[in-house]
Amino acid sequence: MEFFKDLSLINLILITFALSVIFMWLGLLIGRQHLKKKKDPEKGYGSIITSQLTIVAFMIAFIFGMASSRFEKRRSVILDQANSIGTTYLRTDLLPEPQRTEMKRLLRDYVNEYAGVYEKRIKLEDGIARTDVLLDKMWDISSQYAGSQTSNVAIGIYIQSLNETIDFHTKQLSVSVYQKIPDEVWLTLYLLAAMSMFATGFYAGVSGGTFGIPGILLAFTFTLMISTISDLDRGSEGIFRIKNRPFFELQKKINSEVE
Repeated sequence: MEFFKDLSLINLILITFALSVIFMWLGLLIGRQHLKKKKDPEKGYGSIITSQLTIVAFMIAFIFGMASSRFEKRRSVILDQANSIGTTYLRTDLLPEPQRTEMKRLLRDYVNEYAGVYEKRIKLEDGIARTDVLLDKMWDISSQYAGSQTSNVAIGIYIQSLNETIDFHTKQLSVSVYQKIPDEVWLTLYLLAAMSMFATGFYAGVSGGTFGIPGILLAFTFTLMISTISDLDRGSEGIFRIKNRPFFELQKKINSEVE
C-alpha cells in the first residue's frame, strides 16, 4: 500500500492545507516565546527563510516535471494502445474459422474490461487480472495456429500486431499504475515544506508580526501546487484527466460488429 497514491485528492488537499497552517502557527508561537525572552526582535532570519523557500520551490519544480512528463506519456500510450488493438482486430480477418470469431470475441472482452476500469465500473485489480487472462488466451490460440502455418506471411503479420498489443498492455500498466511518484519523494517534499512553514511562522513571531492573510495565502499556494502535481500524477480524477475517447470509440466499433 502506498499512502499518497491511495489517498483521495480531496483528502490530500485538506491534509496539506491543515499541516501548512499548523506548522506556521507552531512556528509563530515559538517565535513569540523567543521574542519575550530576547526582548528585542531578532535579525538575520529573512535570508534563511528565503533560502528554505527556494529549496522547496526547486523541489516542487522537480516533482512537477516528473508528474507532467508521466501525464503526457500516459496520454500517448492510450492512443497507441487503442491503435494497436484496432489493428489487431482488423487483422483477425486473416485467420480462418473458428479462430477468427474466437479472437474477435476475446478482443471485444479485452476492450470492454479496459473501458470498465476507465469508467470505474470495474476495480483496477480485477481489470488487470482479467485482461492478463484474456491476453494469454489470445496468444495461446494464435500461437497454436501459427505453429502449423510457418510459411504463411499473413499470419506472421497478424502475430506481429498481437505482439504489439501485448507490449502496449504492459507499457500501459507501467506508466498508469506502477510508475507513480514514490512516497519517499512526497515525504521529502512535505518535510522540507514543514520546516519552511515553521521557519516562516517563527520569523513572524520573533519579528513581532502575526500570522495574518499572507500566511494563509502561503499555505494555500503550497496546497494548490501539491494538488496540481498529485492530480497530474493520477490522471484519473480532478481537473487533469486523461481523455479515453480513442478507447471508447474502439469499444463502440467492436461491440457493434461482434456478437
